[in-house]
Order: sequence, then structure tokens, then C-alpha cells
Amino acid sequence: MVRYSYQIYKGQVNPALSTWVIFFLGGFLSFLTYLSASGETDFEGGIFNMVDMVGDLAVIFSVLLWAENPRVRMEPFEKKYLSAAGTLALFWLVSGNAFVSNLLIQLLIMVGYVPTIVKIIKRKKNTESFSSWGPYLAAGLIAGYIAFGSGDILAAAYAIKSIVMVSIVLAVMIFYEIKERVKNS
Repeated sequence: MVRYSYQIYKGQVNPALSTWVIFFLGGFLSFLTYLSASGETDFEGGIFNMVDMVGDLAVIFSVLLWAENPRVRMEPFEKKYLSAAGTLALFWLVSGNAFVSNLLIQLLIMVGYVPTIVKIIKRKKNTESFSSWGPYLAAGLIAGYIAFGSGDILAAAYAIKSIVMVSIVLAVMIFYEIKERVKNS
């Protein structure tokens, strides 16, 4: 995230603030339900989720400080996402079922990647950093290995969600990078 923040500062990337706010909110709910479902703090199993939240905050602050047009626009997508997050938090509090709530939150976080993917497609160019998304994929793979090794279903679900969605973002980024290079050659 340090490199990504530096790239935001230099104007090399201009990430969608709404994506990172959504990631933080989803990660925060995920972490709370994870701790509640496990019954005790499992530092090793929850570390990826915790580090994710810290990274999300770093990007949010970087975008607010240095990015072009850093406003969070409350588009219909964001309003629906926030409503869904509130509904899932309410479901967790009413049902007391942190395990199911956590899995539902993983699905919601997956939807949180949509603004970044849409932004790249709408601009028809890569607006993101490989030096951020690539290591994030590697972290997801390592976290998945640890989670599967320990049998931690919720940590594994978090890692799988990250691996799948980051792979999709990277694929879209690569597509537009290749398209740009072919156009310029």
C-alpha cells in the first residue's frame, strides 16, 4: 500500500474512492463477525482481514489527500451497497449467527470490486497499479494456504473471495494494458 499511496501522490493512478470505502466497511464487518464466529481471537486466521483493513485505510487517506476528484459520490450502487451492509449487520445482531453473516459479507465484499472494474472499462484504460494488485493477489494466496492448512473456513472464504476478485481486476487491467500497447505500436 505504500507504493500504491505513492502512485496516488504522483498522479500515476486514480483509484475509485468508493471502492476503498466499501472495502474498508466490508472488511470491518467481516473482521467483527470473524472474531465473533471463532469465539476467540485467532490472530493467524484473521491477520489477512486485519491487514486488509489497514491497507484500505491507507488508500482512503491517500486518495483524500492526493487523488484527482476524491469525492465519494453516492451513486445508486453505493447506496444499495451501504443498505446491504447495514442489513447484514442487523441480520448478525438479530440472529446472532456470525458464521453465516460472515459468509454473506464475503459475497457483499465481492460486489465491492465492481466500481473499480467498471471504472477501468468505462475509461477504456487501466487506472490501477499492478504493484498494488499483484502483491494483494499473492497475499490472498498465502492467506488461503494458511487458512486451508488450519481448517479455518471463514479465513479461507475471505482468501478465496480476494483471490477470485483480484484476479478479475488484474485480468481487466491486463486487457486494457495490452489494448493500449497494441494501439501505440
